[in-house]
Amino acid sequence: MQDDQKIDAALLAQLSAALDALPATFVVYGPDERLVVCNSAYRREYHPFEHEVVPGVSHTELQWLKVREGLDARAAGRADAFVADEQNRHRTGPELEEWQDDHGRHMRMSRTRLADGSVVGMRFDISDLREAQNNLRKQNDSLRQARSALSRQVDTDALTGLRNRRALRKQLIEMSRRRGRHGGQIALFFLDLDGFKQVNDIYGHEVGDLLLIEAGQRLQRSVPAGCTVARIGGDEFVVVYPGGNEMTHDWPEHCQGFGRKLVEILGKTYAPNDRRCQIACSIGVACAGGGPVNLRDLARFADFALQRAKRTGRSRCVLFDDTMRRTMLRHEEVAHELLCDTMQGQLGFHLQPVLSASSREVVGAEALIRWHHPDGRLRMPGEFLPVAEELRLISKFDQTTLENVLGWRAATGISDLPCISVNLSPQRLHDPDLLDDLRGTNVAPGAISFEILETVFSDRDDRQLQWNLDGLREMGFDLQIDDYGTAHSSISALLQIRPKRLKIDRQFAANLQTDEEAVSICRLTIALAHELGIEVTAEGVETEEQAERLSELGCDCLQGYLFSPPVAPQSFLDLFLGNAITSVAH
Repeated sequence: MQDDQKIDAALLAQLSAALDALPATFVVYGPDERLVVCNSAYRREYHPFEHEVVPGVSHTELQWLKVREGLDARAAGRADAFVADEQNRHRTGPELEEWQDDHGRHMRMSRTRLADGSVVGMRFDISDLREAQNNLRKQNDSLRQARSALSRQVDTDALTGLRNRRALRKQLIEMSRRRGRHGGQIALFFLDLDGFKQVNDIYGHEVGDLLLIEAGQRLQRSVPAGCTVARIGGDEFVVVYPGGNEMTHDWPEHCQGFGRKLVEILGKTYAPNDRRCQIACSIGVACAGGGPVNLRDLARFADFALQRAKRTGRSRCVLFDDTMRRTMLRHEEVAHELLCDTMQGQLGFHLQPVLSASSREVVGAEALIRWHHPDGRLRMPGEFLPVAEELRLISKFDQTTLENVLGWRAATGISDLPCISVNLSPQRLHDPDLLDDLRGTNVAPGAISFEILETVFSDRDDRQLQWNLDGLREMGFDLQIDDYGTAHSSISALLQIRPKRLKIDRQFAANLQTDEEAVSICRLTIALAHELGIEVTAEGVETEEQAERLSELGCDCLQGYLFSPPVAPQSFLDLFLGNAITSVAH
């Protein structure tokens, strides 16, 4: 028995020591609301009267002790009410309670009521926790503000202050999510400033930047409330135009009319830094008038309409319609086929003879790319080259055609084959790798001639272009200008290229019988070329009268359907070995 008492005393001493070690107050009141046990922290709440906090004292007596000795400021002037409130809280108060004491400390009270009516209470000082939470909240607020500022910065075009491509993409995704099920009227306008590059080239980028800023401001002022204006790069802008139900029936016409208004507004004179600048604007617009809206597709449609506007004269607004939809689907189908791994092996060429104007003997030929499609049909350049150009495949196609021509020449075993001209696209002509790609061809002088459009010389300070031209001449390739007379740089092109021959554009041959001005231009062009030691070929010759007139004017060579359309290489070889062609009719 004594041993059990010793063990109980030891456990009680350990428990008491453990309770006293707690930083929180701990107390147990029995069912009769009298103190059973407490720790030192609880007793200190009644300092300097800790000696009165002993087992058996009632909860009510301790509250009156607080009142009598002024231990709790909440009791001042309201003793009875204070004691009553404390008793109610003890008996029925919340299990968890928090408040701020007289010293500004944050306290938390935990009450646990046992089945026999006893109450176990613990009170914690959570001031450090609250301070840490407040600091964390402030840090989160600062981070949220910084994130918001960074998001605005990331989503804003630094030059114009408009939304940028990233912000536009996010907006379209969000709009697709919100409008996808319910649809509604909406239009996308894709805008491109025509002539902006010339402003940069003439006046410098500072003036160009000011012009872009003003263009953005004009757009912002011109669009209705609720529209979004974004700059997605360079001189390209986008307007997102959500419509209203009142325009259901004439929504496409309204959008096209609004696009024409924007063309007019952006085409007005600019004066950045007192420099008068005149540019134009091309716009493609795609609109949805109801039903579910796929804004990603709508963006593709608007961009396609913009490209159509630029190809058909610029300074206009083009509305995407069903005809363009069919064209675009075909365009995408061709693009998919052109990117196939087997595409290069499907490319071939036809040859159109070039004849001496005097003897009508075959003295050359132009190689024209052809696509031997797997469906068995021969595809003409117009069906796939515009798509290839957008995909930046033209350089590769140029190289493939050249290799095919060289392979065919070698396979014929005929040493005196005439010069074959191969088209060299502007993209290929500006390629820094052009000369390296051609160094191993070992072409005999006079065997290959590159046809170059004179329009590539709009930028006379293009050093890469001049470097490639000089390199081609040094490697033994002949150069000739194609479609001569169709660009403003005609004479400068002659001086810069120094070609062996030039081709007069087919429009002049077509008008020789009806237009004396065309006759004069041909006569002057031929005279100028001969003065510079350049041979002249007229292309597009379709009648004997045209051929005779061109010969009278001094033209050296003739090319056209009068003599032969482009034919397969073997057919050309038969024509060449036949030595002379009078006309297709013969």
